[in-house]
Amino acid sequence: MAQLHLGSRELAAEDLVEAAATHAALTEAQDGLGYAVLDLIDKLLEWRTSGPSSVDGLALLDRLDAAAPSSAFFATAISDSELRKALRADGRNPVRAERDSVYAAGNPIRQMMSLPWADDDAYP
Repeated sequence: MAQLHLGSRELAAEDLVEAAATHAALTEAQDGLGYAVLDLIDKLLEWRTSGPSSVDGLALLDRLDAAAPSSAFFATAISDSELRKALRADGRNPVRAERDSVYAAGNPIRQMMSLPWADDDAYP
């Protein structure tokens, strides 16, 4: 996380790969501010006002899988982060319409939602 706070996603990703290679219990690790490795991965990959991350999620997964091949944690964490990133991209269109959806508990709702648009369709 320190590398992220200093502005370097690439060095933070490199540090994560090196830590994964030690086979330490990273799934439960937290920094001094309470951020977990899941938070680190999300921050490595998230879209920001400046644009998309310079860290490629699939390339990072390949490196983590090579460093810790018996762990499914990193695949799960990266897929979770990429899904949230896609959902955020979906919500950036300012053109909205009322549509059917569901709450997390499965209860149906009707709410204003972003419409599909070119920026969303271009999401990798």
